[in-house]
Amino acid sequence: MSAVAQAEAHLSELVERAARGETIRVTRRGKAVAKVAPLEEPKKRVDAAALRAIIRRNFQRHILGVARSDRLRAALFLRRDARP
Repeated sequence: MSAVAQAEAHLSELVERAARGETIRVTRRGKAVAKVAPLEEPKKRVDAAALRAIIRRNFQRHILGVARSDRLRAALFLRRDARP
């Protein structure tokens, strides 16, 4: 527990402690009036089907991009050889 006056003087320290997972109760005349606690953000669930679709799409783009660049290199290489 921490008194209001102490909490005001050491707020940044209390925030750091809360960020590490500790909950601090602030008191006034011996009664708890507030608490400094870590935020409880719910973890987002991963949509496996959406993730698979993204990976598949990016993989296909990569493969097609490699194939296009290979065709382009081959075309440029053949053009160089065709020149006198």
